[in-house]
Amino acid sequence: MGIEHSRAAGAHALAATRARAGQAPDREGPVPTHWAKHRRRVVGGAQFLTRTATLMLPTVMLAIASGASLTASPVSAQRASRAEMARIEAQLSASDESEVAAAIEAVGALGRPRLVSALAARVRSGLPAYLLAAALDSAQLIGGDEAVGLFMEQCNHRREAVRIRVLEGLAAMSAGELGANCMLVRMADTAPAVRIAAVIAAEESKLAGAVDALLAALERGVDDASEALGVVVPPAGVAPLLVRLEGLSASSVGPGLQRLLTRKDLSTDLRLKVVEHVVQRGNTQSMAFFRRFMESEPTGLPARLRQAIEQAMQESQS
Repeated sequence: MGIEHSRAAGAHALAATRARAGQAPDREGPVPTHWAKHRRRVVGGAQFLTRTATLMLPTVMLAIASGASLTASPVSAQRASRAEMARIEAQLSASDESEVAAAIEAVGALGRPRLVSALAARVRSGLPAYLLAAALDSAQLIGGDEAVGLFMEQCNHRREAVRIRVLEGLAAMSAGELGANCMLVRMADTAPAVRIAAVIAAEESKLAGAVDALLAALERGVDDASEALGVVVPPAGVAPLLVRLEGLSASSVGPGLQRLLTRKDLSTDLRLKVVEHVVQRGNTQSMAFFRRFMESEPTGLPARLRQAIEQAMQESQS
């Protein structure tokens, strides 16, 4: 299908893009975050949804509204002619926002990696917040090196919400070393919500090289870093990590220790070291920790590990 160039169609795309960004038509609003799973945090007076679960992409929403398929089929992508892509590239350079909005929608709908380069060029020339959000969504839908590059260019964006959106996208696209660099840098961000987003992104990416940065974040009071540590630390790093956690409070390290106890990729002996670490913290702390852990009804624990925990609980009561 060709691109509709009429002003009415362009205005409709512009209004739809703004509506999805949570904006009134006559004002520029914040870039929305689309990360949600399990927990809602209040940081700096604003609600921040943590844990990646759902990506609300503009093209997906447009497809739902029109009754179309949720994903661009390979056949429809192949039918996109060079002339059609050239029209999209030209439309991205338009001065009229409604035309730019329609072009951004078309980039995501066609799913051609070549168009991400043109989209990135348009982003570099400047976009209102709601169109930048739509551009990032379309780029992420396509994925690939060009999309990762576009997100990386926004890693140091002046707006907090954009930096958060970048971290979400890099984690979702499994961005590799480039994405890891952005996550590590943003763990020291001046904005608390961005630091949390960086920690969550590292956890979602299972970023083994983030242990030092996550420890630093935990020491700065980013509680989510504890659970992330329990996820990303490689087996060889568990024993050294336990030593480094000794100086931190039981409440701050508890979520990470629980994740270590339930990790099936860790040997029983390694998980028993976690039990020993908890016991060494003293009867009161160890009893509280093990009680909370067993109340969570963990499944698949090795018999030796379960017995060690039950024994530790009994001894802490004596």
